[in-house]
Amino acid sequence: MATITEAIDGDTFRRKDEQGRDLSDLRIANVDTQESVHRDESKNTDEGREASKLMKTVAASGNMRQTHDYGRDHHDRGVGSGSKTINGVDIDLGFVAMAAGYSS
Repeated sequence: MATITEAIDGDTFRRKDEQGRDLSDLRIANVDTQESVHRDESKNTDEGREASKLMKTVAASGNMRQTHDYGRDHHDRGVGSGSKTINGVDIDLGFVAMAAGYSS
């Protein structure tokens, strides 16, 4: 599976394959945070910016990987799940967004 390299917003990440090549962005399955980086600024919300900030903080220390691949969405992003290992424990990235109250 791919390595997750950075958060774009609260539910979308950049990723690379095992050889370090860029892949399409990864949308975390079953997680829907508010917008924060939409081209139409009027669609971005404070809640979306907070979710984005949280995931960028989580992503900053690295050690994240894609754990499941569910195909592609209508924006041609990969859809799947990912986790981060913290002190030897795998933490699901979707759970982080939902537990923080940023996902509907």
